[in-house]
Amino acid sequence: MSIPEQPQKPKDLSSPEALIQMITGFWISQAIYAAAKLGIADLVKEGPKPCEALAQATGVLPHTLYRLLRALASVGVFREDEDGRFGLTPLAAGLQTSVPGSLRAFAIMQSELQYRAYGEVLHSVKTGATAFNLVHGQELFPYLTQHPTAAAVFDAAMTDYTMQVAAAIVAAYDFSQFGTLIDVGGGYGTLLTALLQANPALRGVLFDLPHVAEDAKRRIAEAGLAERCAITGGDFFATVPSGGDAYLLKWIIHDWDDERAVTLLK
Repeated sequence: MSIPEQPQKPKDLSSPEALIQMITGFWISQAIYAAAKLGIADLVKEGPKPCEALAQATGVLPHTLYRLLRALASVGVFREDEDGRFGLTPLAAGLQTSVPGSLRAFAIMQSELQYRAYGEVLHSVKTGATAFNLVHGQELFPYLTQHPTAAAVFDAAMTDYTMQVAAAIVAAYDFSQFGTLIDVGGGYGTLLTALLQANPALRGVLFDLPHVAEDAKRRIAEAGLAERCAITGGDFFATVPSGGDAYLLKWIIHDWDDERAVTLLK
């Protein structure tokens, strides 16, 4: 059976078909999560494999895995060949581990950390309260501090996601005009590394939570930038490093309510 390589989109975006695809969009996102969590893309990176072999390797049922992979193949994530084996497509390749452009950790993080919270968006609309707090019993970052496995997935997801946009940010703005750039909430330093590599005279300061900053030291050193980049751990609501010519906040402000966003900007 011929399986389309690319997702099929409705021709008329104002049609009921387009709305139905939006309403049922979580069907695909959750199927992608399941395949990412099972590591299917890593298992077929050398070539297509039958579903029975994939099921045995992942400890799931062959017939249910087959349905999952058929669903994903119908929208261009994996492909099924004439022998019933499943292999990579350009979209599925992004679900591999530790490859350029990988979004595997991002897919896992969105489902394990965010999916249930988005299911309570009506609660947020009614009350103004954060749905994540309702579902998980506390705010995101304290939750991550207490759940190191979830924190590792979150940090890996943010690193991979940043790699998708780093080149565009480097090209879009002239950072060479600054002497010292302070990256507030800079994670493992993925974006700051790209900016320092593109601007040899620039010096950087990476500021994030202490456990994140500790791991960032190794990554910055591996990039050969330890002499040009200081790394500090702390709470950016209490204080941020001084002395910067410019301050960078990427995907930070949107995490907080207006009051704390203003506090952070001050």
